[in-house]
Amino acid sequence: MREIVFDTETTGLNPLGGDRMVEIGCVEMVNRVETGRHFHCYFNPERAVPFEAEMVHGLSTIFLSDKPLFSEKVGELLRIFTFLTHEEIEDLEAQTAEKPFLRAGQKALADAVTTLVHGESETAQAKAAAAALFGSGDLGALNGATLASALREAGSVRAAAGTSVIDLLVASGLVKSKGEARRTISEGGAYLNNQRITDPDLVPGEQDVVAGGWLVLRRGKKHLAGVELG
Repeated sequence: MREIVFDTETTGLNPLGGDRMVEIGCVEMVNRVETGRHFHCYFNPERAVPFEAEMVHGLSTIFLSDKPLFSEKVGELLRIFTFLTHEEIEDLEAQTAEKPFLRAGQKALADAVTTLVHGESETAQAKAAAAALFGSGDLGALNGATLASALREAGSVRAAAGTSVIDLLVASGLVKSKGEARRTISEGGAYLNNQRITDPDLVPGEQDVVAGGWLVLRRGKKHLAGVELG
């Protein structure tokens, strides 16, 4: 039996919140014996490595500062871990070099590996969940289990029904204080289920619950958290 064994290290467990991969390694094994074929690489995550993560894997911000960016290695990773054609990979490399902020190569790699491991249906659900969580999709159309899993990955808290949106923003960690919560709302930067919050005294009700017991809070474009009611 032929197997590929992977090991990865990251800055944390919340990719939707900005955590990044800092190391990947894999070895090929046949009948549980290494064949000698392997791949290994460190990455500069372009952010500080939290102390807790460094204590787990021993990779510091300073050590990783001169390592390649993930975008610089994405073509090589696509050639190793996907079945895309040479032309497709070259096109993705060009797109990534021209517009790195679109992360075309990274997205293609994630789609290909997720499909290989979990199947096309799970890949479609994961992409729909990511789009919906950041405002470009329909939260109500998502599979409940998929949404719940994504919110737990992004970071979630439990709260009692009837908790005000101000208290939920603080409890979720999206803001540090009630004063900051009120400022964020007044500046138009707070969202509940992708709808801008305009009333600082709002108390979410049953009509706001999605996926059988969740609220989706977001501050700005990139910072989100799930609230599980119960």
